[in-house]
Amino acid sequence: MDILHWKEIPCVMLRLDSVLAGEYAENEFRKQFTASERAAIGSAIEDELGHRKPGPKPSAIAEQLPKGNSIDLAAKRAGFTSAETFERARTVVDKGTPDLVKAMDEKKVSISAAAAIAAQPKQEQTRILAMEKPDRDEVLRQIRKAKADREANERRARDLRVYWTLHKAVEYIAGFCDAPLDAWAGLARVSAFDFSKNLPRAIKALVTLEKEHPNERRKPEILAKKAN
Repeated sequence: MDILHWKEIPCVMLRLDSVLAGEYAENEFRKQFTASERAAIGSAIEDELGHRKPGPKPSAIAEQLPKGNSIDLAAKRAGFTSAETFERARTVVDKGTPDLVKAMDEKKVSISAAAAIAAQPKQEQTRILAMEKPDRDEVLRQIRKAKADREANERRARDLRVYWTLHKAVEYIAGFCDAPLDAWAGLARVSAFDFSKNLPRAIKALVTLEKEHPNERRKPEILAKKAN
């Protein structure tokens, strides 16, 4: 039998078991707690679920909750519209200046804007927060554009590293024509002894990749149109 317990969340005493059980409605959290308080509550709930840190076993009440990502459940229980909004609020709490956290809590800046500002050095946060709203909005636009450009570059680099490598490997295999005995002897000569272990997994992955090809589902439709 679980012992009901309370957690102190910056200046708020909260009965976590009640929150985990869904006895508090998300809209009530939005009314009663600030964004930074809800971020702390969400983190406490996520810890209680036992998935963020290895070791602790979830409580009996946590085990009865719907399956799924603990951060999604924590975000919902803490009154956030999404896990992304929860993470943004937590970023502001973790990295923002006290004035920025206060501005977010008082809804002078949105959670999204506060998170973008919190990604900047502390001195820059203070400077941006002191700006008139039109100027601050322009700075935020530039920050978001720089972030989007950086993520696009990172995605492009990963695409080249992962998918181009996969393409070239499959292309090479498709044209491979050595006899099986010669191939196994060659693999032994280059000490590729883990090839046999990886081969079934590779075949399974390629079969799955082929089955999930988005154009495969359209083939009957395409053929029917051509026939007409």
